[in-house]
Amino acid sequence: MKTDISTKDLTLYPDGKDTTFDVVVINDSDRMSSFQLEISAAGVESDREWLWYTVTPQSANKPPGDKTEFHVKVLRSPIPGFVGLVNLTVKVFSLELMTEERHILRLNIIESVSECPFRVELPTKPIQTLPNSQVEIAFSIHNNSQKAIAVTLSVHSSKREWFLFDNQTTFNLPPQQSQNYSFTCKVPEMYAAVAGVYPFTVIGQYRNQNSPPTRGHIEVLPTGNVDFDAFPKRQLVPARRPWLPQWGIEPPVYQLEFTNNSNYSQGRTAEILEITTPTFNNYPKVGGDIEPRDGENEFSIYPEQVNLAPGETQTLELIAYSKRPWLGIGKTQTITVKEAVVSPLTPASSALGGLSKEITISPIADDLPLTDEHTAHSEQKGLQILELRLLPIIPRWLQVAIALLILGGIWWFLYAAFRLNYHAASVNVVRFNGLGDMAISTSNDQTLRGWRVRGNRLQPMGLLGNLGKAGRTGLYRPVDNNQVAVGLENGEIQIWDLLNLADSPRRSLSYRRDDRVMALAYSQNSQYLFSGHGSGLILQWYLGPTLNLTNVEEPQLIQEFDFAIYDIAPVGARQETLAIAGRYNQLVLWDTTGGNQGLRTVPYPAGGQDEYITSLATAADKPFLLATADDRGSISLWNLRECLTNQSATCQIIDQWQAHQGQPIRSLALTANGCYLASTGDDGEVMLWLLNSTGERSTQNLAGEAIARSPSPKSSLDIIAIDSYLRIITGGRDHQVRLHRIQQPPTPCN
Repeated sequence: MKTDISTKDLTLYPDGKDTTFDVVVINDSDRMSSFQLEISAAGVESDREWLWYTVTPQSANKPPGDKTEFHVKVLRSPIPGFVGLVNLTVKVFSLELMTEERHILRLNIIESVSECPFRVELPTKPIQTLPNSQVEIAFSIHNNSQKAIAVTLSVHSSKREWFLFDNQTTFNLPPQQSQNYSFTCKVPEMYAAVAGVYPFTVIGQYRNQNSPPTRGHIEVLPTGNVDFDAFPKRQLVPARRPWLPQWGIEPPVYQLEFTNNSNYSQGRTAEILEITTPTFNNYPKVGGDIEPRDGENEFSIYPEQVNLAPGETQTLELIAYSKRPWLGIGKTQTITVKEAVVSPLTPASSALGGLSKEITISPIADDLPLTDEHTAHSEQKGLQILELRLLPIIPRWLQVAIALLILGGIWWFLYAAFRLNYHAASVNVVRFNGLGDMAISTSNDQTLRGWRVRGNRLQPMGLLGNLGKAGRTGLYRPVDNNQVAVGLENGEIQIWDLLNLADSPRRSLSYRRDDRVMALAYSQNSQYLFSGHGSGLILQWYLGPTLNLTNVEEPQLIQEFDFAIYDIAPVGARQETLAIAGRYNQLVLWDTTGGNQGLRTVPYPAGGQDEYITSLATAADKPFLLATADDRGSISLWNLRECLTNQSATCQIIDQWQAHQGQPIRSLALTANGCYLASTGDDGEVMLWLLNSTGERSTQNLAGEAIARSPSPKSSLDIIAIDSYLRIITGGRDHQVRLHRIQQPPTPCN
């Protein structure tokens, strides 16, 4: 290889002037070779931590005939603190060629004569922080001289109290080296640290000589919010003596208060977003004419805006002009008021400089810098809802007196109409006639009422009879539907003639006093009437083919059971067997033609004294189908064909399920074809169940369909299929009789 050095003599100045030389290396071999360069000073051992020169590039790989130019820059004396001449050895070597060349040059190190042998460096960009925070300010000191020095620093600022720095602190610096240090700036609380840029100066002293000032900047970011409040929240017009007619009332005034809880000056005003009133839909006018125009609401804000210094509180006045009504109870207006920014950020200490960048100001939380999300959150919070209550010009007490007279007359009219057409107590039973165009209901109000069915409405027919006692049960006479039998609370059975209505029943049947009639059932030919009682008695009454006028008769047949009767229903082809249900979950079949020999108990889950089978239902076209329900929410479907024709056969349950959320079921009803079952009870729901041809629930609707829901318990229902519709009538504790009409759902039974 061949080498050439650009100079043999170098001078190193302490003021930082560049001291450089070049070394050119030519690959004079026949192979690719790499070249490197090292420099050493005479009498100085290599110290990798003392970087006194740099070489560019550090190494080079060149083909034959190519050359490399190394650029060397001497940064400082190779011997810390040395002044004078020192010999440098420049060694160029190649590992591949296993050869090296050396060059000797002299380095003359000049002693520093500068007035300031050091410099202080601070961050050039402003140091950003928030009020009530502490920030570390990093700085560095560079010793330009060839010997160690001791420097004393001081900080100068209009906010000198912010800087936790001892001006007598001395820093010992090695020769031609830099050292990094820091001092603390503690920014005070919100109102003492107004948003802005605060410059400070660091000055160093060495041997009674001051260094040129080094300047830095602390930027206090804007933070905080403006609290917006309004008072009073509610106002009444007139506020005094509202019972007297008053004109020319002074408009009410709301105080809109703004408190600047931020570290910068702000401008604020208010604007009305919306007025909600029962009678007015127009929007208000803000500012301008304060005189109200006919038929309009107007509002004025005075003054138009306020300028708030940090920590300052000021108020605006919102004056509301609204016309008062002459009559009525008055009107209430809800006024939604929003704060609005009317001036940009105005940082204090403008002589010290503005903010380094433009920032949208809005209230923030947790001492965080402002963001768009904070701005949106502020706009949602800066709302006040005010209420203005305007009383009528004519005092309300006079209006109320007149209204009471009018309402009293209307109330008496409606009360009389209601008493004539509707029940005043719980409805205990509802029944359709055979055509489904009429219905009856009995109630604890001791009345029997009639209803006409008109489409999906019930039309009151009025009072059919005053029963004298609460009616517990009732039903139409199957033949002709011209009579209604009603069972009363006191054990009496009344038979009312619907063709010749009178003030009293045409026939009265009674066996024991105060033995409640819980259930009634007619025989197939309507000549016999069965009654079930709370004492456990089943009575058979002979009525004959026509209405007998005899008022007192003995029952033709008596059968006593050891449980309270809740419901009875004729079953079987000739309907000579009576299904009987009641307390203790008892279910018994009684062949009325066989006396005591005709009794048999149907297996049913045993129950205690508070457990009842509450309702039975049969279908005219399917006399062997029986539906039962109890007060535990259970519904069962039975096929009685085998057990009615064969004494040794067991009555067959064909389906059983829980319904009505396990609450008591009070009433069941089947359509005549046995395809639809309706149920209701204490949960207030009216449920429809679709059955198939064998009497089981249809698999397409095992959960049933809720026809209606009511918060009040239901006591009774009836169902009838007319054309393609189902009509369901219900009665309950809310005193109401209701009709539900729906399209017949398709079912496999059909």
